[in-house]
Amino acid sequence: MHLRAFLLTSCLLLLPALVSAQDEPASARTYAYTFVNEGGDDAEGIARLDSFIQQRLRDARLLADGKGDGRVEVTVTHYYTRSDGARAWAGTMAGRDKVASRVRVFDRGGKLVEEFEVENSNKTAFGSTAGLHEKHADAIVERLRRVQ
Repeated sequence: MHLRAFLLTSCLLLLPALVSAQDEPASARTYAYTFVNEGGDDAEGIARLDSFIQQRLRDARLLADGKGDGRVEVTVTHYYTRSDGARAWAGTMAGRDKVASRVRVFDRGGKLVEEFEVENSNKTAFGSTAGLHEKHADAIVERLRRVQ
C-alpha cells in the first residue's frame, strides 16, 4: 500500500514539470541580428528601440552568440514619438507615437524564410516611449517564435 501511495505521489509531483515541458517549443532557433534604420532621424530614440529589441530577443533565447540557425533583419520603416512633455501637455493634440518595422528572417544559407510587418502606436496621452518600444519588441519576438 505504501509503495502505491509513493508512486502516485511521485507521479503527481512530476506532472507539472512534464506539462510545462510540453508547452515549450520543441527546438528554439537562434538568430544573428541586424538592425537597419529607414524610418526616422531620431537617432537616440531608434538606438533605444534597437536595444529593447535585442534585449527581448536575448530574454527569449532567440539571439545567437555567433551565426545561429539563421539571421533576423529588423528594418525600422517609420519612427515618430512625441516627447513625454508634449504628450503630457497636449495629449492627443500632439499627434500619435508610431513605430513600424519590416522583419525578414533568413535561414543559415541566406534564403528568405519569412517576412512580416510589425506596427505599434499610441494615440493617447498615457504611456511612454519606453512602453511603446517594449510593445514593439515583444510583438517581434512573438512573431519570431512562430517561424518554422
